[in-house]
Amino acid sequence: ECILLGGLEERVTKKDAELICAGHGGWLVDMDEGHGGHKNSVIKELISAKAGQGDWGIPGYKFDDQWWIGATVQGHHSDHHYGNWTWDHNGKEVEWFDWMDGEPNDWHSQNCLTYLKDQDIFGYGVYHWNDWGCDYVARFICEAHPSSIF
Repeated sequence: ECILLGGLEERVTKKDAELICAGHGGWLVDMDEGHGGHKNSVIKELISAKAGQGDWGIPGYKFDDQWWIGATVQGHHSDHHYGNWTWDHNGKEVEWFDWMDGEPNDWHSQNCLTYLKDQDIFGYGVYHWNDWGCDYVARFICEAHPSSIF
């Protein structure tokens, strides 16, 4: 696959992210090819490298540092009952998860999926999955077949 990361200052709704990716001949990134854990790690490395070190002295979840993933859930879900998540591109069920601690929480019906950064006091951090409102904004990650041109 080919991967395109949106700009650091470019935050859009999930629907807009899908349109941007489609305009590039792709879709929002997913982990459904049977090597999801490895691909998930590679994507997290790419976005960490692009976003760089955050602000020093302000630890915790960085809700302004999120990246759309192409998956959706229908109905109620929580950190005790993940729900029925499916990959948007092909409709397959999400079979494994990389949730941030305390996620998913379905706060105000969050039915879409992002990477969310958990940052330490020095501005470094890790990304894990977060359920997020589809009409909220985040950065985007597009994926396409190698024959497609971004």
